[in-house]
Amino acid sequence: LKAVKEKTGAAPYYTNFKDGWPMVQWTGNLGVVGCDAQASNALAGPVSPWKAGSELHAIDGLLYEIVKQGLSEKDPTTTNWETSKALLGEGEIATMMLGSWSITQMQDAAKKAGGSPDDIGFMPFPVQKDGKHCAALVSDYQQAVSVHSHNKPAARAWVDWFTEKSGFAEKEGVVSAVKSAPMPATLKDFVDNDVTFFDRSEAKTAAVNDIDEAAEIGLNKQDYRQKLIDTARGAAKGSVEDFFADLNKRWDEAAKTVGH
Repeated sequence: LKAVKEKTGAAPYYTNFKDGWPMVQWTGNLGVVGCDAQASNALAGPVSPWKAGSELHAIDGLLYEIVKQGLSEKDPTTTNWETSKALLGEGEIATMMLGSWSITQMQDAAKKAGGSPDDIGFMPFPVQKDGKHCAALVSDYQQAVSVHSHNKPAARAWVDWFTEKSGFAEKEGVVSAVKSAPMPATLKDFVDNDVTFFDRSEAKTAAVNDIDEAAEIGLNKQDYRQKLIDTARGAAKGSVEDFFADLNKRWDEAAKTVGH
């Protein structure tokens, strides 16, 4: 990002601060720092999730440093999600933190901006474990046949068709639920560079969500990361150490009350 700033006129990173929801995408990196399929489950307790050396400390610490070092857009309060797609396609923005679902959208935007879809790449989170990058596979919306369905065979046939024959995964550029299906072309860079894929377990998601809600932090909301960005750019008082310490305190206190 520093090299982008020094050598080009592009914004090295774009936060999408104003729309907010794209910042939740950072949570999708849980597990990739340590290549740990149990990283999400490990949050189910008074474990100080933002302590030094932890997954969230590395993830949110990177976002903090990007903004602190002036490597993001000048005024995060004026960002716009739809505009950002075109700006990335035109090369006015170098990078954004998003899931693989976004690749085809960005390629379409590049084409509309007069560029080439080939200009859009997808890279893993910039941390390595034992010399390798890791990427978490996280489920999209799930499909099921209702127990109340009046025609279960037809409903099941539709689910089978959608999963195996519709081409949805390939069109959207996501990893198919069918194990024998090849990786989508959008993830060719990951395959070529031996990125390790792992299925992140969500076995304790309900417990983690209960703690998160009781702590009023919002791992899947934008608010606390917006405050992190405000802290990094000096719009809110305090240090990043104090910020993480406060998150840890709230999480641990909530964890001791939930489920008892």
